[in-house]
Amino acid sequence: PALLKGHVLAMDFVGSNGWPAPRLHEAELDEERLRDAYWQTCRATRAMYWRCHLVHGDLSEYNLLWHDDTVVVIDVSQSV
Repeated sequence: PALLKGHVLAMDFVGSNGWPAPRLHEAELDEERLRDAYWQTCRATRAMYWRCHLVHGDLSEYNLLWHDDTVVVIDVSQSV
């Protein structure tokens, strides 16, 4: 998040040159990058739980972006 104050969360645009980053299900990843994306997703979900006490309510390849070889979790408002 760019800013968190109270119940207000401001986010940044994720993409390049005005184009949004692809959702993980749209990204064309070779086996190595797919494995890396899997472990990044595992680390992100673990961090969400241990640091924020949140579990993403709709975690899927549709709520993960692939940008600069990095998984970005979106739609965090679905978290409980």
